[in-house]
Amino acid sequence: MSVLSLAVQFILFWAAQGLVFNALPLFELIRPHVFITLLLMLPARLPFWVLLLGGFVLGLAVDFVSLPLGAFAFCSVLIMALRYVWMLVITPSLNMVNLQEDMRLEEQTTGWLLTYAAPLVVIFELVYYTLVDLAFNWTTLLKALGGSLYTYAFVILLMVIFYKRGR
Repeated sequence: MSVLSLAVQFILFWAAQGLVFNALPLFELIRPHVFITLLLMLPARLPFWVLLLGGFVLGLAVDFVSLPLGAFAFCSVLIMALRYVWMLVITPSLNMVNLQEDMRLEEQTTGWLLTYAAPLVVIFELVYYTLVDLAFNWTTLLKALGGSLYTYAFVILLMVIFYKRGR
């Protein structure tokens, strides 16, 4: 993936989140946060600091079209930090060295992508709604679970349509 390709995807996901998906609330409470698809599908070979910086920049850009300011940036950096560890957990044959060299997300099976995305989306949504509500109660938990399912559906659909090759 070239830098130009990543820049175009960044702009498209940012615009789609701000113009389309923020206008698709479910029960006026939850919105799909599809921009995290780009974060989840960034190449594994990128240096860790680039992934964190990319998560921060995209999260902050989305924060400017969705309030509250800073919540998306924090959640994006968090899932980028957890991403490497989760890849190593669900793919035991990899270690930190060959993860960066050999892992091609677009070549993974659909089952692997489902397993890969699910906990990262749930963590993102749980932390996001906790930050937005500034509390953790049953309402927050229900919003986070509903938001996770809503976002997960879009994330998997976008991963399979736009990123998956072969299998």
